[in-house]
This record gives sequence, C-alpha cells and structure tokens, in this order.
Amino acid sequence: GIGGSDAGAVCGLSKWATPLSVNLSKKDLSKFEGNEYTAYGHRMEPVIREWSREELGGVIEEVPGMFKSCEHDFMNANLDGLIYFEEEKKLSGVTLIGLGGHEIKESSGEGFTDEGDVPDQYYAQVQHYMQVTGLNWFILTAHINGKPELKHYPILRDDAFISALIKKETDFWENYVLTDTAPAPT
Repeated sequence: GIGGSDAGAVCGLSKWATPLSVNLSKKDLSKFEGNEYTAYGHRMEPVIREWSREELGGVIEEVPGMFKSCEHDFMNANLDGLIYFEEEKKLSGVTLIGLGGHEIKESSGEGFTDEGDVPDQYYAQVQHYMQVTGLNWFILTAHINGKPELKHYPILRDDAFISALIKKETDFWENYVLTDTAPAPT
C-alpha cells in the first residue's frame, strides 16, 4: 500500500523520493534500507516523545502496528504516536482538544519556520494519516539537529488537500502500481 512517507513523493512534494522511486519500492525493485541519519532518527523517537510529554502535557503514547483505510484499502498509516488533551490546549494560536496524532521528525531545520511552516512532504504525510485514521489534528514535533529544543507544529485536517491527495494516490496506485507501469522519471 501507500504509506504516509510515500504521500509527498507520490504528489511530487518530496526532495528525497519521486513517484518512480516509490513505484520501484512497491515492486521490490528498489529499497531504501536507511542510513545513519534514519537510524539516528529512529533512536531519538522515544526521547523526543518523552520530551514532548513534558512540554505539551496531555497523554502521548507510541502506536504499535499499522492502520489501514476502510475507504481506500491501499492507504496505510504508521503513526509515531497519539496525543490526547482532556482540556483545550492552545499551541501556536491553534486550539486542540481530544484525540490527535503525533509525528516526530529529527531534522536539519530546512523547511521549518517560526511562522508554523513545515516541509511539504511532512504536511502531505500527516494529511494522509488524518485521512486513514479519521483524526482531525496532528502535532508535528521537530528536533532540529544540534539545538537543545523541540518545535511543535499543530496541523489541522485539510479536507480540500486530502481530496486532492486521494485522487493522486488513487491514480498512482491504479495506473502505475497495479498495472506494473513505471511513472516517468523526474
């Protein structure tokens, strides 16, 4: 299926992957096994999750396993965590309450701004996750390499973006993956 990390690439929003590289990985013709940076990011997830608990309050838990969309069976989601705020929590001018998702990134800082901007591929990733899970908000937490701080970015569900995302992912799945057709290189 198509996971959240694939969503940005399928839409042409990733600087690390393309529709062609995603297609090749779905056919087991190419695999990214990771590198020292991805290994470091995975090791840092529990630390960043605990640090986020301290800074944000509420309940933040790791999510084992994968969600699969009931509506679009090729859409999957592996969340870094779930967050629950029993009472309203204001973050960067956004009010959050109830259950939301948590995505953790170890980053060089490129694409993240103090105004709340996040890299396009991460925005697509959490919108994909919201479609699969039905959640209405996520907090994307970024630890910028070398800095002793976390940045927390609230991201609300964007149904117009999700609708376009579903169209692109459906087209990609049905016209490339299922037909064994490679998309053009970019």
